[in-house]
Amino acid sequence: MTVTDEEIGENVVRARGGLSQKDLASLMRKRGWKWSQATVWSIEKGERPLRLAEADELAHILEVDVAWLAGTGIGMDVELALQRMADARERLQAAIGDWMNAKAVLAVTADATNPSGPGVPRIRAWLAEGVTELEAAVAAGRLEGVDPAAHAEHKSPEKSYAAVVERQEQAHQTPDPSRG
Repeated sequence: MTVTDEEIGENVVRARGGLSQKDLASLMRKRGWKWSQATVWSIEKGERPLRLAEADELAHILEVDVAWLAGTGIGMDVELALQRMADARERLQAAIGDWMNAKAVLAVTADATNPSGPGVPRIRAWLAEGVTELEAAVAAGRLEGVDPAAHAEHKSPEKSYAAVVERQEQAHQTPDPSRG
């Protein structure tokens, strides 16, 4: 089946989403193409064909496959939504790992800087208040595919979230005579 320039243009419109024609043209110019808002408009209307080399760059900017730009049918919107959902999930997983590591580093840093400083009890209380809703969701598997341990594998064991929590619990149970 031959795909028309109009169909490719419709796919560009779908993939562009909330990105303006002007902004898309600017992104293409940054990649070395002589595009203007009028170029985007012409391609979207099917009045100007999209060159293969341009399609590769455009697909990268719009976070779609080149083949998707040349696809047809009602399933295109569903496939685009699925692809964007998968991309968002990857970003969410990375953000959750970053958040969990930052929380662990906060606990380690609070203890290392000034264990009896004015802000430390508040930090300890926050860390000790139990498992947050996010951590509970991860632990219960409601955020499928998010493995907190996987995000800590590049960290030293003493900075992993579990090690920090364990250390905090031990610190609250057994008084440390050196901290007098």
